[in-house]
Amino acid sequence: MSRQRVRRVLWGMAGAAAVAGCSNTITSDARSSALGATRVTASVGQELDLTLRTIGPGPTFDTVPSVSSSAVRFVNAGYAADQVPGGPTQLFRFTADRPGIAIVTFTKPGGAPVTDEIDVH
Repeated sequence: MSRQRVRRVLWGMAGAAAVAGCSNTITSDARSSALGATRVTASVGQELDLTLRTIGPGPTFDTVPSVSSSAVRFVNAGYAADQVPGGPTQLFRFTADRPGIAIVTFTKPGGAPVTDEIDVH
């Protein structure tokens, strides 16, 4: 089973973001929900690690994101091992369970939601 890692850095409320991949991973530009969803492609059975980093003071993302379909299953959330002084880095783990598209929405108090679209094949 392979694991896909997607890293997103959020710059305050504006939500400018970046995605970095490794191993069996695609690399693409990520955007905040204000600019459009990030699309990630996964295979059935693949594990996905989505990392969100908030820059600056303020609340962190809620630990349970909203998932729109059963194509993707939320596994758990926590803090990533690679923390930086600029703000907390959160790690969200998912499993691609069946073919389909799932919209994953991350929210935090006082901030715009961040959305990822996961296409499972």
